[in-house]
Amino acid sequence: MIHIRHPQAAAWLSAAILSFVAGAANAADIFATELGADVAAVAADVKISMMNGDGDGADSGRGPVPYLKALGKPPARVALVSFYVWDCGNKKESSYRIYGGNYTYHVTNTRKRAVGEGEVAVLANELHDAGIPALRDSFAAVGMQLLTADEFLDTPAKREAYDAFKMEAGGFSGLLRGLQEKSHGDVWQWGAPDGYRVLELTTVGNVKGNQFQLGQTGISIGKTAAALGYDLAAKLGVDAVVILYNVVQADKTTINMRGAGLYMFGPNPVPNSGQSLYWNGHQYSGVYLRMKDIPFIKTDKNGNLVEADYKGYGIVAGALGKRMAEHVKGKTG
Repeated sequence: MIHIRHPQAAAWLSAAILSFVAGAANAADIFATELGADVAAVAADVKISMMNGDGDGADSGRGPVPYLKALGKPPARVALVSFYVWDCGNKKESSYRIYGGNYTYHVTNTRKRAVGEGEVAVLANELHDAGIPALRDSFAAVGMQLLTADEFLDTPAKREAYDAFKMEAGGFSGLLRGLQEKSHGDVWQWGAPDGYRVLELTTVGNVKGNQFQLGQTGISIGKTAAALGYDLAAKLGVDAVVILYNVVQADKTTINMRGAGLYMFGPNPVPNSGQSLYWNGHQYSGVYLRMKDIPFIKTDKNGNLVEADYKGYGIVAGALGKRMAEHVKGKTG
């Protein structure tokens, strides 16, 4: 034991220790270390994920592939209708204890403790606040305005429509989701930030293979695109909607980022004139970044926070947004 008799020295040491502890959670640059700090370079590793092929579509507006050249430019107002974090296992681990008690947000100090059900929702708030600025910038570079929940839900009618919205996955997608829920429903956890709903997209869900890109094709993705890109977009008064999800996995002393996906849906760019095989909604774009267990949160064996890199998540959100923005701009001509 160290005894310090001088009161000023004791006060200095106490302040130094508190400063070190307070800074520990923000000191790491874990995402930059694992991925690199250059968003453009990370964007080059982001994969295009178009569920009915990455074609140019038909100028007649028929079929499952959108003819985005009819838009002439990227959609102007794009609503982020869902942002969520999905823990794909290890519910028993103690890593999430850091979000209990008198938790203090690291990205912003304006939030209160109560943010929803479960610790994953708290993590979702941290990542959302850290990633939105970079995602906005990436979209703005091609003329798209990203709208968050507090911006596109600007009337009671829109809030009611959003809260009542149901997204059903049929066909193979429904079977795939059923199998996933049956085998992993007791351990998988989802959480969304304040104001958002978890509008879950059905992914491949291959935990061992680290594959979490969208798993819907054909009529299945058509139903999702019609619900999100046509029905919901119209009720919200926007030109397109996007969903961003993050796949994490808690371990004994870490929470690891394993992948993230960003998918855009909108109305058929060609008006409906009664043509056959007409789809009301389309998947405009889709991108996915596969990551190899990035330990962006580290704890001790008792679940006490050691360090966390929330702000570094902006690299991920920015890279996803940049790849999508460039893809949409290219397709709209």
